[in-house]
Amino acid sequence: ENIDAGTFKSFPSYGFGIDIKGRELKPMHIGFSVEYYLNSINWKSEESGGLGGSTRWYDINYNIECLRFSLFPELLIGKKYQFYCNLSPFFSLMIHSSKNGTSWTYKQSERIETGSASDDISKFDFGIKEGLGFGYAVKSFLVVSIEENGSLGIMNINKASAGDVNSAGLSIFFCLSFIIPKSKTEEQK
Repeated sequence: ENIDAGTFKSFPSYGFGIDIKGRELKPMHIGFSVEYYLNSINWKSEESGGLGGSTRWYDINYNIECLRFSLFPELLIGKKYQFYCNLSPFFSLMIHSSKNGTSWTYKQSERIETGSASDDISKFDFGIKEGLGFGYAVKSFLVVSIEENGSLGIMNINKASAGDVNSAGLSIFFCLSFIIPKSKTEEQK
């Protein structure tokens, strides 16, 4: 049997995260991020049984919740109006998944596909992530910003069929940044 990789269509979904970065506004600093996000995907495919074999079609919707971790160097320009960018590897871990759909044969014997998606999609992903952001420092300790994040997985996450499937994503985040002040020494008080 050969199950074609078929087509994967992604739908808009949501995510949120936290970045921890260096306190000082230096042009280059280190950052770490943890993000939670939901992917909603539809998979359509065809399985051929070969000569005289039956053909089965798949139409399955997946909801995949993941945590993504990254460690990055970041370039920051500006104090009041800020532009920043970063590039880093990421590691992603599936924390929950579900599938809901159908598969059927030429004679229309339909099977409901439900349950976890971990048999079809890998629980781990690894790749490259980039971020671009523009911020405005409302106060010296408070910055509001908008940030674009793109990611490209380099691992095959497809376990259900033949053919490689790599993850790719584009996100827009609305951010609030708080700068935690240094504690003052006795001499500074």
